[in-house]
Amino acid sequence: AEESEPGTDVFEEEEEKEPVNIFLVQEFCNNGSLQNLLEKNMALGVQSLKVYSVVNALEYAIHIAKGLEYLHLASPMIIHRDLKPDNVLLHVENGKTIAKLADFGLSAKLKSQFKSLSRDSSIKKDQATRSLTRYRSKKQTFVERTESDLLKNAFKLTGETGSKMYMAPEVSRRESYNEKIDIYSLGVILYELFMGYPILCTISHSGQPQEVENYAKRVASGYRVKIPARWPPEVGDVISKMWAQSPEERPSASEAIKLLTGLQPVAEEWHKKATGCWNCFC
Repeated sequence: AEESEPGTDVFEEEEEKEPVNIFLVQEFCNNGSLQNLLEKNMALGVQSLKVYSVVNALEYAIHIAKGLEYLHLASPMIIHRDLKPDNVLLHVENGKTIAKLADFGLSAKLKSQFKSLSRDSSIKKDQATRSLTRYRSKKQTFVERTESDLLKNAFKLTGETGSKMYMAPEVSRRESYNEKIDIYSLGVILYELFMGYPILCTISHSGQPQEVENYAKRVASGYRVKIPARWPPEVGDVISKMWAQSPEERPSASEAIKLLTGLQPVAEEWHKKATGCWNCFC
């Protein structure tokens, strides 16, 4: 059994009773996924949040960031690589909803030559990140992956529209990457949580693969969907930092937690004052 960590979905036990029978017992999350939550809110057909509040949205984002911090500080570092609302499960316990990371099918560990970077306490995590980024000039890649696992199978893995909506620019461009791709995905999720519906709805009505492909190409070139002017500027600033074009400009998971926690008073005030269509562009 693995140690449980807030923000991560834990596999409790793996037992083989017979050579051909393997039983996998997983922690049960009783309230669906973030994707389910967004769909429920969108089904109401309103330009605001009805199923949850902006305060709840920020709490979920903090939970996700804490899960990413646990992964990114692991030795060796673990990169989720497929962070999206479908892969964030919700669990209600004692009246509190907790968001947990799930589906590590595309996750990757950094190669062994970088283990010392995360184990050496004298090397800060950001220094390790910069070292990993510089390494791409010497090697084609520093993450264990195949060419097709994250790009060619994106629609197959997630059903027509999936992972490309949350894919960092450097991945779309087939460049080497580091843990900051997870931070980019978190920025997109944060935007969706405050909008109340999937980002796909801002670029497509039908969700055709070609539309998503075109969107991914635009993102790779620097495009981002517009952040509503009615939102508090502090919220837009945090989202912009998370989905910054350059990985070096994105915060680490630990820094993201601080940024998101700093938004809590803003979210509480926003929740009190929010009326009408706060997520439209009128």
